Amino acid sequence: MIKKLSESVYLITKSSLEKHINSISYLILDQEEAIFIEPGSLSDFDEVFFDVQTITPIKNIKYVIISHPDPDLTSSLPLFEEKGLHAKIVTEWRTKEILDFYNLKSSFYLIKENNYQLTLKSTRKFTFIMTPFLHYSGSFVTYDNKAKILFSGDLFGGMSKDNNLVAKEDYLDSMAVFHENYMPSSEFLRPIMKDFLSMDISLICPQHGKIIAKELIKKSIKFLYTLDFYNTPKQIYNVSAKAEEIDFLSHLVQVSIRLKQLYSIELINHTFRESPITITWDPVDVHSQLSGYALWNRFFDIIYAQGGDAWLNALETLINRISLTYKIAKPQIYELRSRKLEEQNQEMLEKYTNLESSIQKMNDEISKTKDQLMRCPVTGLYNKEMAKQYLLDHIDIENAYLINFDIDQMIEINREFSVKIGDDTMNTLKYIISNQLVKNELLFRGKGSSFILIKSKSNDQEVLKRAENLRNLVLKNDQFIKAVTISMGIINLSKEDFIQPMQKINDWFHDLEMKLELAKNKGQGSIVFKDIKKAVFYKNNILLVDEEQVNINLITHYFQDHSYRVYHARNPLEALSVIEKYHIDLIVSEINLSKLDGFSLKKSLNESSYYANIPFIFLSHMKNEALIERANRLKVNYFLKKPFYMVELLGLVERSIR
Repeated sequence: MIKKLSESVYLITKSSLEKHINSISYLILDQEEAIFIEPGSLSDFDEVFFDVQTITPIKNIKYVIISHPDPDLTSSLPLFEEKGLHAKIVTEWRTKEILDFYNLKSSFYLIKENNYQLTLKSTRKFTFIMTPFLHYSGSFVTYDNKAKILFSGDLFGGMSKDNNLVAKEDYLDSMAVFHENYMPSSEFLRPIMKDFLSMDISLICPQHGKIIAKELIKKSIKFLYTLDFYNTPKQIYNVSAKAEEIDFLSHLVQVSIRLKQLYSIELINHTFRESPITITWDPVDVHSQLSGYALWNRFFDIIYAQGGDAWLNALETLINRISLTYKIAKPQIYELRSRKLEEQNQEMLEKYTNLESSIQKMNDEISKTKDQLMRCPVTGLYNKEMAKQYLLDHIDIENAYLINFDIDQMIEINREFSVKIGDDTMNTLKYIISNQLVKNELLFRGKGSSFILIKSKSNDQEVLKRAENLRNLVLKNDQFIKAVTISMGIINLSKEDFIQPMQKINDWFHDLEMKLELAKNKGQGSIVFKDIKKAVFYKNNILLVDEEQVNINLITHYFQDHSYRVYHARNPLEALSVIEKYHIDLIVSEINLSKLDGFSLKKSLNESSYYANIPFIFLSHMKNEALIERANRLKVNYFLKKPFYMVELLGLVERSIR
């Protein structure tokens, strides 16, 4: 397929795309000379050769420009020579070393030996700009000084499976995926993008993806300038690197970009006012008369003085990565803060040392500290969380049931007598039930003043009879300060396949507590077991995609209290499995996830006409204009910045599902 880009520049590529990554060649005609850029692969040769011959005879090609030695742009060179190509191969010396394995007959024009320029007979000039490690050590891009076209090689590449060769706004997302997978890191990308911002460019022509027209060029360059990613597995500098060898300004630019994602420009400018450091924003850059570690440490001293621990905490993950990768000492303020926290922790440790001897051991798997924390301070019984842990450790328990029971008169006793008498009443109930426990029964404390009995190796008839006997035993007992009754909720622990056991256990307990509540509402001494189905308790199914356990717990408990079932996934791959297995009414997802991010999840769902319509809400600590634009392009319903009010999220969920 041929596309004419200007009077003398042609784009050549395969007419049909079979993969997400295409390969593009370019042909430039200048009077009697033709320049061929990136000739392509073996698989594309027949179609590309035919298109070249359509434009100009092969003998007119005087130069072939090769930006790096990958086979997707070089492996067709021997075939072109068989068809009569006699040209100079314009490339960098490291690429030549690889191309020599093709045993080519053509001569080489090495860009470094020719001052990184090529001038044609017509005086038309091409300038070559080195782009090391993007993604090859000897990579470079080609700038046509006459047409003002940048032939960018792998830079500005993208993944796409449509035949539209001109980029639109949504191409930025494709560029992000491409660069995050094929480039080493944003540290290599950013200085090159800064140089491009000062150039007069009318068109960007990458080897893969789509060409970028004038109106989108500045936005595309700035997008890659601020893109933050890292793929290099080893440290860049050795242990003996000196401070003057470290590009502190470049690292502080990266830190400033992260600040911009978290806080407003006005707030950041206010923070650095009247300081020896200035930050400019278009593009992001850091200026100061300071240098080396003096600059590095002063930058974070200013941040701490104005933003406190919150700002240091928000940046610490990034600082740890930079420090580990480049062998840079962390800013001194982090070390001072760590020592302060260590001193505080030591004081706390001394305060709790004497408690260790008084903690009773539950079993070999539970530490003494955990044992104390997981017991009810009134009854000494293990609490609901320990009951959940027991079920998680014995998930294959046979024919098991949960019985949740509570004293119907508990509120009256607390009000009429005292809370102390109420506590004594609970202990009396615990004593009565504990003395009646048989084999395969365990007693725990439940929600509020309730108790939970786990009974295994039983059946419906036996467990109901057991519940009635315990209820009647309490009713007839005269040890209480006044006559009491107990209401009961019972569930059978169903056997079924589920992706996350703890999710199922949470569902069981939610179901159990709802049945106890129904029993209390029916009347004192009531038992609810088989007369209501679990489906009654849930209005809709929500999928929560997050890696932070605190957020998972808070959101799950809150929405279960509002009659929503919450499924969990820690990354997009788990999320897709949950969506395929269960009916999901709405998805709440963090953006920053391992393996793939939240944008990739939503993009995958949009490929299905069915899943694309599931309401989708983003939660993230980072929220800025660029992220909002990406979310809008993917038709995300709402975007909340953490921290947020749970009632606000509940309102968005209810409006989205309505």
